[in-house]
Amino acid sequence: MKCEIIKDLMPLYIDGLASAESVEELQQHLKNCPECRQYLDEMRGKLSEIPKAEIPRKLDFLKKLKRRHRAILVGSGIFLALIFLLIKVFVIGFPVRLEDVQLQTFSDGENFQLTMQLKNGENKALYFVDSRWDSHEIVLRPYWSVRLPFDDASDSCTLGYSLTGEEEMRLTLLFADGEKTFMGDTPLNEEAS
Repeated sequence: MKCEIIKDLMPLYIDGLASAESVEELQQHLKNCPECRQYLDEMRGKLSEIPKAEIPRKLDFLKKLKRRHRAILVGSGIFLALIFLLIKVFVIGFPVRLEDVQLQTFSDGENFQLTMQLKNGENKALYFVDSRWDSHEIVLRPYWSVRLPFDDASDSCTLGYSLTGEEEMRLTLLFADGEKTFMGDTPLNEEAS
């Protein structure tokens, strides 16, 4: 093999990246070529002359930069997760399960009233989402959230409507574990009581 090709392969040989065939050819050539052996020794000597403090200093800077970026990313992720959690707990809330609420009804023949109370409602606010009201049907999905200190929300609510209209009013409460429906003042699904 020509000396120029051997010299081109030497950096790979020194770094241990040359293929087995190239290493074998290179070693065979070095046995017979004093000029290439001297060139290899000079290359190894130049590597040992590089100040060791320069390389780590540059790498340390990059490592610090990488750590800083990682810390910023992790901190941002934790901050966003905390914000989402706070919004979920204090604003969005959680669907109410039928077993977690006490329902009381009252009817005097002309008006129907339903009171819903959270069983463990301390520091919880009861509210409705996805509600639909029209002249003959009310559909409500009860939710609870942690009550904010400055909020006047309650852990109970009362709904009422007149029974004297032309058509009977239908009230449907969509709970997380089932639904409760009233037609006029009559519960339609008693098993959910």
